[in-house]
Amino acid sequence: MKFKHKVWITLKTKTIMKTEQFVNLESVGSIMELKTENIYPLQTNGKPDLKMGISLDDVSDEWFLTLSDYDFGTIKNIIDNK
Repeated sequence: MKFKHKVWITLKTKTIMKTEQFVNLESVGSIMELKTENIYPLQTNGKPDLKMGISLDDVSDEWFLTLSDYDFGTIKNIIDNK
């Protein structure tokens, strides 16, 4: 799978005990988990709040309208390359 947008980040969490891959969505202050397509808000310390995830299918229209063109393209590439 090739993506032309964003830098991939890897996070290790104690609760999951494995490495998960995320993509940063700067325009909405969030990250998206690639495997599940869940969206997590970033806290002020730059770490994701993994307890506040929401499915990409459930985010509001306002959230999508807030996405930059770049971040929208990132999400589109992920969905198109499933």
